[in-house]
Amino acid sequence: MRARTPEETIERIRNTADIYDVVAQYVDLKKRGRNYFGLCPFHSEKTPSFSVAPDKQIYHCFGCGSGGNVFSFIVEHEKVTFIEAVQQLGEKYGIRVQYEAGSASTEFFSSLYQAHHVAAELYHNTLYSDRGERQRYSIFMIED
Repeated sequence: MRARTPEETIERIRNTADIYDVVAQYVDLKKRGRNYFGLCPFHSEKTPSFSVAPDKQIYHCFGCGSGGNVFSFIVEHEKVTFIEAVQQLGEKYGIRVQYEAGSASTEFFSSLYQAHHVAAELYHNTLYSDRGERQRYSIFMIED
């Protein structure tokens, strides 16, 4: 059973980590109105289309469509998982990230995962059985 990060810890980090401070470490931002603009770190461009809205704590690129909150920025920019982004931001802002053992919710999703795994195995075995072979042949047969 995997451990998980309590939602309260994630919320605390989300409320503490300022999107402008995080993004400004990677992107040269210039204030324009209420927002900040810079060159998008996710695609090549010459005109700034990457916007950071500190009042909403989100970013959005009008060029490539990338957008999200402080966690999604770290995930996309650093190529890490969500939990690694939580850990990284927790360390930066001095918030200890603790993990809790599996809960009823975790057990439910684990059971659901098991059921999906069994169903996938059944479909895989059927697809590659003799009966599946005939079905695949009839689907992909091209008639002149």
